[in-house]
Amino acid sequence: MKLRLQQQKEPSELLRSHNLRVTPQRLEILKQIQRSEDHPSATELHRKVRRKFPNISLDTVTRTLEQFAKIGICRWVEGYDDVRRYDGIIERHHHFHCIRCKRILDVQPEALEEPPLPSVRDERFKVIDFRIILEGICKKCMEREHDP
Repeated sequence: MKLRLQQQKEPSELLRSHNLRVTPQRLEILKQIQRSEDHPSATELHRKVRRKFPNISLDTVTRTLEQFAKIGICRWVEGYDDVRRYDGIIERHHHFHCIRCKRILDVQPEALEEPPLPSVRDERFKVIDFRIILEGICKKCMEREHDP
C-alpha cells in the first residue's frame, strides 16, 4: 500500500480555503506536488509545470512552493544537498534516504513502531512534531551493485 495525500479537498477548494487566488499555474503546481512520489525540487517541478505553461518562471514555481509549505499545503523535506525538496503528503510519515543515489522514499507510518512525541524539558523550544529519517542503500542501488 502506497502512502498518498489524504486531503479530501479538491485542489481549487484547498487553495481557496487558504485564501489563495486560484490560478491555472497554482493549480498545476499543486497537482504536480500532490502527484509526485519522488520529493522533487522546485527545478524538477518547474520542468513538469512548463509542459503545460511554457512561460512560467522558476521563480514563480519556487515562490509558490514556499508559500504552500508555509501554509501547510505541502512540506519541506530534509535532504542531503542544498536543494530544498518538497513533499505533497502532509500527514505524518517518515523517510528513507539512500546514501548512494540521494533518493528519498516514503516510509509507511505503520512500518515503524510510532514512538510517542518526546517530552523534552528545555525552555529554549517546544516540540510539536517529529519525523524519523532512515538512511541506507535503496533497492535500485543494491541491484546496480550486483549487475555485471
